[in-house]
Amino acid sequence: MLEMQLILIKMNKLKFIKGLKKITLAILFAFTGPVLIYMSFQNKGHDFYYYVLFIGLIISGLSILLGFSGISNLTNGLLNKPKKKTDN
Repeated sequence: MLEMQLILIKMNKLKFIKGLKKITLAILFAFTGPVLIYMSFQNKGHDFYYYVLFIGLIISGLSILLGFSGISNLTNGLLNKPKKKTDN
């Protein structure tokens, strides 16, 4: 009979929590940005059309960047990637 061994994973909790916060913000921005873009296209004749469109595009781009950064922090936090040390 094979016994299952528990492998303890050392993880960096601060990086993991930071990654979760970034992904949460990215999901929020992933819904807010396209809504703003849609609203701006529905009001093309309005004076603030370009401003709302620009803000929607910025928020959508920020969502993508925060998503990648959050996933990177999550994997680094879980796998406890060692930092590279340089000797100078």
